[in-house]
Amino acid sequence: RNGLVYRSSQNNNRNPFTLLFLAPDDYKIPAETKPYTTWIDPDTNCQVIVLGCLHGSPSSTADLENILQRTRPAAIVLELCASRYQILQKLMQVKQNEGELKRTKTLFYSPSKVGMSSGIASIILGFASGLQTKFSGFEPGLEFKSAIEYSNRTKCDIILADQVISETLRRIGDLPQVCLNFLLCLFRNLDPIQTEFSNFKTALWGDDNLWKSGSSTQIDVGKVLFRDTRVIGDLLRLTLPSLIITSVSFHFGFVAIDMLFSPQSAISSTTTLLTTADSFVPAPSSEIFNIITNTMALWGTFIFLALPLSKVILTERDSYLAQGVKNAIEIVSNKKTVPLKENLPTIVVVLGLLHVNGVTKLLLNSDSTMESAK
Repeated sequence: RNGLVYRSSQNNNRNPFTLLFLAPDDYKIPAETKPYTTWIDPDTNCQVIVLGCLHGSPSSTADLENILQRTRPAAIVLELCASRYQILQKLMQVKQNEGELKRTKTLFYSPSKVGMSSGIASIILGFASGLQTKFSGFEPGLEFKSAIEYSNRTKCDIILADQVISETLRRIGDLPQVCLNFLLCLFRNLDPIQTEFSNFKTALWGDDNLWKSGSSTQIDVGKVLFRDTRVIGDLLRLTLPSLIITSVSFHFGFVAIDMLFSPQSAISSTTTLLTTADSFVPAPSSEIFNIITNTMALWGTFIFLALPLSKVILTERDSYLAQGVKNAIEIVSNKKTVPLKENLPTIVVVLGLLHVNGVTKLLLNSDSTMESAK
């Protein structure tokens, strides 16, 4: 269930910790490029730190380890459900026994268990994840494994905040219906499109009102991703191979479809393009037409594919993850024994980078008296 505690703390006499890492100079990251949000819950005096990660990347794992060492949290909230957590534990045990992790287990659900569309979504996502892991060289769940290892050493709580993976797959399987609903919004009510566009904008650049209330409560994803060479390198390793594979796949897919329905035309067009590429100069009118159609295609793809995907993967799960963090605050506040402000119990939340602003916004808006930790 949401907010499930997987490691219960047995040590209520931790050494006092400081909050010095919140000072940008101490943390070695400029304030405008920080990968985390932070605030203090006034009802419980718990400090909450929501860290955004490129899943599996060494740079994000280093960010997490830096925060854990500096804050010594009472609990760590992970973007995991019970089944994914158990798989990570088994993989860590295999690595410990064999000395190295030789294979990655991918979680698949058969169509008979979760339905045809969810089963297909599971297979596609598993295949894509496997390719990404192979080409990037990242270790899946590296930041989560680091958090689990820290918990094993310090006996702090691990709290799982994500919805069960089968529900996520079910919603991804419903994506065609969600896309259709967005299309129908053009003829009924544009509010769902506008709302999701606002949510998508917040995920990338943060909420304007929260930026005004304090820079510690939102992040700028673009600045986070390009803050230094190590993060840029991880980003390229994570995205570049996937983009190349996707582009090549789409190109040959369109060529195959074209040849299937009009083989002579496709061959003739390809031959003509190859033989006249150097001398061909498009007419201005055709160039303008291409710009217009390409722009319309991009906007159509964004509105009727990217926004529905954002709704299923980000917005809906943001609500679930925010509830998990609320549960964690309640769990920690019920266990704390020293209510002094200089000994604030800290909760570190480990999420994907695009979840940080949305989850933080939901948590802060649920209590207008939240204090940002500056």
